[in-house]
Amino acid sequence: MKFNLSKSRLSGYLQSVLQVVPTKSTLPILSNVLFEALDDKLKISATDLEVSITATFDCAVMKKGIAVLPARILFDIIKELPESEITFEGTATRVEIKVPNGSYKIACAAAEDFPKLPVVNTKKQIKIDGSEFVTMIKKTTFACSVDETRPALNGVLWSTKGDMMSMVATDGHRLAKLALENTKLKGVSEDIIIPPKVLNIIPKFISESDG
Repeated sequence: MKFNLSKSRLSGYLQSVLQVVPTKSTLPILSNVLFEALDDKLKISATDLEVSITATFDCAVMKKGIAVLPARILFDIIKELPESEITFEGTATRVEIKVPNGSYKIACAAAEDFPKLPVVNTKKQIKIDGSEFVTMIKKTTFACSVDETRPALNGVLWSTKGDMMSMVATDGHRLAKLALENTKLKGVSEDIIIPPKVLNIIPKFISESDG
C-alpha cells in the first residue's frame, strides 16, 4: 500500500470517523481504523458495532492495499505534524508515515479481525435540505426514551411516504414530531427506527448551507 495526501485533508477525515471509535471496549480491534487504498480513492472506516462511518475521497494512490491502524495513536501523530504532504507506505502488518522532516512506523492490527461493515442499499436515495434535516434531528432526539426495557422508544421513527417525511420520538411522557412536505421522495416509502446516537452525529457533517 502506498498513497499520499495533505495533513489537513487526512486530519479532517480522521476526525470524522473517530466519532465512533470507542474509548473503551472489550474488543480491542474496535480502537482501530481501516484504511483501504483503491484506484485513486482512499476509504477510512471505523465502527463501534452500533454505528459505522466510512469516509471515501479522491487520493493519489500509487499502490493499492489495506491496513488497520490504531485510531487515536495515528490521530495524535498526524495532529503534531506540520502542514505538508504525507506519504503512507507499507503492508498489512506495518505502515511507515513519511513527511519531509522524518518518518513514523506503526504496527498494524490484523485486517481479518476488523468487523465487516454493513452493505447499504444505495438504490433508495432521497435529497432534502441539510439545515432542515438538522433542525428535525435537534427537535426530536431529545424526546427518545433512555429506558432499555422499551427498545421501540429508544429511537426516532423516521417515515417517508408520498411527498412527506416525518420524524417522531417519545419516551411515553412527551412526544416530539416534525414533518417536511414536498421533499421529492421519488416514491420511497419507509418506516425506520434510528438510534439518537446515529442521528446526533449527522449535524457535524452538515453545514447550514448544505442541501
